[in-house]
This record gives sequence, C-alpha cells and structure tokens, in this order.
Amino acid sequence: KENNAAVYVTGLPTDTSENEVFEVFRKCGIIKPDSETGEPKIKLYRDETTGMLKGDGLVIYALRPSLENALQILDGSEFRPGSKLLMHVREAEFSDQLSDWRAPKRSKPANVSSAEFVARALSWNDGLDDGRGLKIVILKHVFDTSDPLVKSDPDFYETLKADIQEECEKIGPVDKVTVFARNSEGPVGVKFVNAADAEQCIEVMHGRWFDGRQLEAIYFDGKTDYRVEETEDEQKARRELRWT
Repeated sequence: KENNAAVYVTGLPTDTSENEVFEVFRKCGIIKPDSETGEPKIKLYRDETTGMLKGDGLVIYALRPSLENALQILDGSEFRPGSKLLMHVREAEFSDQLSDWRAPKRSKPANVSSAEFVARALSWNDGLDDGRGLKIVILKHVFDTSDPLVKSDPDFYETLKADIQEECEKIGPVDKVTVFARNSEGPVGVKFVNAADAEQCIEVMHGRWFDGRQLEAIYFDGKTDYRVEETEDEQKARRELRWT
C-alpha cells in the first residue's frame, strides 16, 4: 500500500475521455505512463453489455504524494466547473481492478520504461524542478501576448515576475519564478520551498481573476515545455525598443 499511487474515481460524466480526465488529474502530479504505449495510465470502465462508459475509472500516478494531493484537492470537486457533478476520489484497491490494468493501444510503443520517464519528467532544464515535482505550480493566463504593453514595455516580463513573486510569497517562501515569455497561454512557473505552500497556491489561485483574466493553477506535469524561443525579428525589435 505504501507504494500504491493509484486513485479510483466515480462521478465522471459518461461522455468524458481519457484526455479530459488527464487534464483534470494532472493538476495533482505526474501521471504514470504505460511502458508499452507511453500513454498516461488512465482507465475508464465501460458496461460490458452496451460498451458505454459507467462513470468510474482509474488513474495511476508516478508518485504516491500525487495520490494524496488528488484525495485532498479533487475529492468532492466538480469534474467540469459549473456542472454540479461531483467526483469522489479514493485510493484504489485491487477490487477496483488495479491488478487487471490494460492500457489502451492508442499510440506506437514508446520504448521508454516508466522509471526512465519519471526520471526525465522530474528533471526540467529550466531549473524549476525540486526532485519530486510537487512544489512547482504553473499559473496560466497570467498575461496576454496580444497586449500592446508586452511589446512596448521592455521590462514587462521582469515587472510581471516581481509582481507574481510578491503575491505568491504571501502564501509561502518562493524559490524561483519563471515567466514563459511569448507563450500564448500566458504561463508562469512558481517553485515553492514547501510542497504544502504549492498546494495552497493552487487552491488560492485557481479560478482567481488577474488583470481581467481568470487564472488556471496546476502542478507542473514534469514534461510540458512552456518555453517559446524568440525570433531574430523579435530580438531586433526588443533591442531597438531599449534605445528609443
């Protein structure tokens, strides 16, 4: 049981998909990949007679602390905001068919072991990783790349970084803030010193309004690269802007 990182969930919409479930449960940590397909280990159960989804499923995380996050954050919450359909999440047991896992064959074999994937996922070369992946929060929609200020103010991203750090430090000590400039999702990565503060950040920031935009707060999934390289034209424009 100490190594079990699987959760059993009920109250899912019968028209959902593995991809939608992945987007909801990734907020709590890295979902373990299947060693053959590379797909996240998510299983939605179907009625044997009709083939229709039954509204329950299994999600297997790479690390047990992610399971604990899911129990605290997702149990009793709405799967789709505003739907009033509440999920119930608990630790999976063998009676939940955990021992009968069969990953859907949706992609070509990845030829990467789960251990290799987790090691790679927990090592992000932008310096945000903490070795566990549970102290890193991604805030989305913090800025809008179409905002004229983004292009006219050469210090826009540095000022934004300072603002986000100041706000997040009201929750707890912050180790690093990274603004992913030029990314259309407007993401900012915040690495907290303590995992408990990262969890509270998600609770406080998710759904909060900032500069006219509603924020989305999730745990870093260990694999998404939010960086967008600056083009030569953008570099030239930025240098010229500093001399005007």
